Amino acid sequence: MDSTFQNFRAFESEESAEVALGNLLTQAEIPYQVVPVSKDNDLMWGKAEMPMSTWLQIRKSDFEKVNYLLEESAYQTVELDNTHFLNSFTEQELMEVMYKADEWSAEDVVMARKILEKRGKKITAEGLNGLKQKRLNDLQKPKPAESWLLIIGFGIALLGGFFAIMIGWSFYTSTKTLPNGKTFYVYDKNSRTQGRNMMLFGSGMLLVYILFFLFRSMVN
Repeated sequence: MDSTFQNFRAFESEESAEVALGNLLTQAEIPYQVVPVSKDNDLMWGKAEMPMSTWLQIRKSDFEKVNYLLEESAYQTVELDNTHFLNSFTEQELMEVMYKADEWSAEDVVMARKILEKRGKKITAEGLNGLKQKRLNDLQKPKPAESWLLIIGFGIALLGGFFAIMIGWSFYTSTKTLPNGKTFYVYDKNSRTQGRNMMLFGSGMLLVYILFFLFRSMVN
């Protein structure tokens, strides 16, 4: 696997990935690859609520090019549909669809835009760029770890739990890839520090328990 490729979109199957994006990328002569979704938490900002099994990956340098290609292709091919479910959305909800374009298909984003235009709200190129930049700024902000999960993690670490090490590792190393291909840490500096401490504490306690049981077995 080429390490220069990064996750771009998640799909239910390899076939759906090829239909949705593969053919378009082939025509544009943009290299890509389709790989299985790993078992870690790498669906951090995608449609993780759906059962995805496949990643379509592209080179980091092609992220913005492919996003633009998808937008242009969708805008040229998608016709305004008065029966589309997005017609029931308010203007604020439609703007939310455009703002969170990474969570929707390119066709849905274009439909939201066309419905807004039908209602008299013109979306300029500057406005679109502003929405994209705001979304990127918001997505790259690290978040604090859930306090209850930190408490549980340190509690398990006290008992020498291996899972505490894994939880700490997740807090310390988890990253997210944004629509423009850039990668950022998921958790803020304090949470990452807590994750590192949890790993160290859990590892230390695990070693203590291992040495204790080895000592008992030698004595007995």
